Amino acid sequence: MFDFVLIFRARPRALTPDELARRQAAAIAWAQPLREHGTLVQSILVADGGVAIAADGTSTEVGAGAIAAITVIRASDLEAATALARRHPGLAFGTSVEVRPVKPLPTLPVRG
Repeated sequence: MFDFVLIFRARPRALTPDELARRQAAAIAWAQPLREHGTLVQSILVADGGVAIAADGTSTEVGAGAIAAITVIRASDLEAATALARRHPGLAFGTSVEVRPVKPLPTLPVRG
């Protein structure tokens, strides 16, 4: 099994309170069995707003429509991870999902 990150980007238009509630309920229903089976490792919701910092030190405000959530899942391969992402209910509400393999971190030296 390998780890994959699902990067969720929200649609540019704001959802109504009813749409938000339905999307949230559907996402929980999608995630719960995955968590119980050990497929869903971690999920992080990201608030709107923030700052992107460039290499030259300049910063730009980041608004809605940027990354909305990041989820780490375990799957046998990219095809299986993509199939799982295709079933995410947020897609019906305009959310897009990017699926990417997680690279293993190099072993860091131990400080004495």
